[in-house]
Amino acid sequence: MTQQKINIDFSQIQKGADKTVQRAAAFMGLGLNAAYDENFKSYQLAPITQIEVLPSNLNDDSISHLKSEFALWIIAGGLNELIEGFESLLERIHLIPLLIKLRNGSLTHPEARKERKNFTYSGLKDKLTLLREKHKLIFENSPYLESLAFARNCFTHRHGIVGQADLKNDSSDLTIEWKGMDVFVSTPQGEEISIIPSGGKKSIFLKEGGTIKLRPNVVRSRKFSKGQQIYLSPHDLSEICLFIMTTSKEFIQAVQAYVKEQGMPEVGQDAEG
Repeated sequence: MTQQKINIDFSQIQKGADKTVQRAAAFMGLGLNAAYDENFKSYQLAPITQIEVLPSNLNDDSISHLKSEFALWIIAGGLNELIEGFESLLERIHLIPLLIKLRNGSLTHPEARKERKNFTYSGLKDKLTLLREKHKLIFENSPYLESLAFARNCFTHRHGIVGQADLKNDSSDLTIEWKGMDVFVSTPQGEEISIIPSGGKKSIFLKEGGTIKLRPNVVRSRKFSKGQQIYLSPHDLSEICLFIMTTSKEFIQAVQAYVKEQGMPEVGQDAEG
């Protein structure tokens, strides 16, 4: 029996993953910029038709409260988009070892269908576990992704207020972690001064100058105790978006290496999926 040729277009898989992150970043930017703009107070859904779900004369304090809740809603939606997008990437990745094992006869079609169904209905953590245990696909950044998924789940089920169900392994906190990048100036005296804006400060003056440096793969950690509201700043969220985009590239590179290890012919960037 002639074996079917399998062509995998990794560039298309990467484009899909990048688009998801870019979409989430843009939508969070639009939403949070509106939420934090003191002059933006338009909250009526359809003012022209005069259909009012809320009174049209809310005072500034009430509008401010709405906007703070709106910011949390945007954060929740952004995290959900990012996690669902990454789960979609994992589902595309999961097809690859299944196809390879079907091709070489180490997996039957009923076994593949059963595993695929189980994978599809699993959450992000279980998807990563299945890829590791069934196909030896091990990804360094999996624990950070799992922590972000826990935060998403907290927003989905408890509006971002940490509950007992969010505390893992007898921990007293829900910990969210990702990898970011420090950007700083190294002065002649050896001092490191961050040039990432904070507290509204947009510029710094260094009389003796210095050298701008980058420190990649710095683990960021945010801890929230039981009953506390999860909050991530716009800078946190931008780092998380970049982290997920970078991690998707690393995942795809790991799968490319796996394909080569299985003796599959190398496929060019323009191969059809």
